[in-house]
Amino acid sequence: MVWGGSINLKGSNYLRKIREIDKVLEFLEQFKEELSSEEKEIINKTIEIIIDFGNKLSEAKR
Repeated sequence: MVWGGSINLKGSNYLRKIREIDKVLEFLEQFKEELSSEEKEIINKTIEIIIDFGNKLSEAKR
């Protein structure tokens, strides 16, 4: 990936966190398929919390 400018430490940390969030969400979605419906609901709530955190990071970045 090529960017038109340099990314400072704050921007770099933001991108790193977003990539980690994406990895965690991908894992949870795959893991959820192996669970009972009750356990799936718990995973869905966890996913919502993580997405909310990612959204707050994005809002703070603006």
